[in-house]
Amino acid sequence: MIQRQRDLIYATRNHLLDGGEIQIEKIMEIAQENIRRFLESGTYSDGNSLNRYVLDNISYRLDKDITDMAAEISDGRLSVHDDSVEWRLLEKVKQRLSEQEKSLGSRGSMNEFMRVAVLNAVDNAWVEQVDYLQQLQAAVAGRATAQRNLLFEYQVDAFESFSKMERTVKENAVRNILLSDVYMDENNKLHIFFP
Repeated sequence: MIQRQRDLIYATRNHLLDGGEIQIEKIMEIAQENIRRFLESGTYSDGNSLNRYVLDNISYRLDKDITDMAAEISDGRLSVHDDSVEWRLLEKVKQRLSEQEKSLGSRGSMNEFMRVAVLNAVDNAWVEQVDYLQQLQAAVAGRATAQRNLLFEYQVDAFESFSKMERTVKENAVRNILLSDVYMDENNKLHIFFP
């Protein structure tokens, strides 16, 4: 199981390291998936939670349109399941992507930044996944006294943790792209401070 996961991760890493381009459309697609998961999770009950999501995942600045939407949700004038909530959050994502590209000065620099940001998210999640799988081996071995199929239990848990890791990579990749402090110096060298 770990070998298959490793192969998938390293194929992604190699693509990024070899200079593979990341399309803005793909980042928008992942951001939309993240936003939908948040809105459907029911983990927030009011506008303050929405503001917190924006601050933690999209922008360190709450614009009037976001705070107004949060107020409408808090006082019941707007449902979190209204399509306009997702649409407004996606517009904020587009705005942040545009701001990041503008601060870098070119599409090429933006692509380099996005590759590094995604690579950072993949590497961090993979380190945690490997650690978890090692701990899982010990935990599953302890189930032997319960006369369970250890290989089956390990594979089920490992697959579930890999799915969680994929979600984490998507969330952190978008966060890295939208929230990082990034600039090009006078020597045209990229500098990134991840959130």
